Amino acid sequence: MVKYNKLLYLIGGFLFFIADATFLTYTCLVQPDLLDRHRVSSISPCVEETRYNLRDEILKQRLVKAVEVIPVKKTGLKATDYRNLSKVDLQLLETCIASKASCALITDDASLAYEAKKVKVRVFSTPSFVEHLVKNNLEPKANGTAFLLELLESYHRPNKVKAAIEKLKQI
Repeated sequence: MVKYNKLLYLIGGFLFFIADATFLTYTCLVQPDLLDRHRVSSISPCVEETRYNLRDEILKQRLVKAVEVIPVKKTGLKATDYRNLSKVDLQLLETCIASKASCALITDDASLAYEAKKVKVRVFSTPSFVEHLVKNNLEPKANGTAFLLELLESYHRPNKVKAAIEKLKQI
């Protein structure tokens, strides 16, 4: 496991990725194997929200097996300073701040991404995460493109997905 972590850090730049419920839901619906192949972590409330969103019992079981549930880390952020974030988003942000030297946040929530970038946490949207995996040879280009093409049908920002597909074509 140590060799794997070092390799992932050298190639991908991060030891692990912390994902929100939106990313987990999209990935489980579009290509659940992606969670199996990459070290994706999340906090318990996000995993529970994703399990609630998924209708298929098999997908729920795969989610539980593939995603490493990490404890929420407290940093002393005040909810009053982050009124635009939900309680779960605030917990995600605190966990990322406590681990920011070795992690990146995967979220499609613009408010959470904005707040995370303000405190210098690396942030990926779902399309940019797939693009990152392909650029760093952690995922084959064909798999990344297939994932994005499937995601295009359900993603709330189709222009981001189209832009990521175009970038993958240039790799």
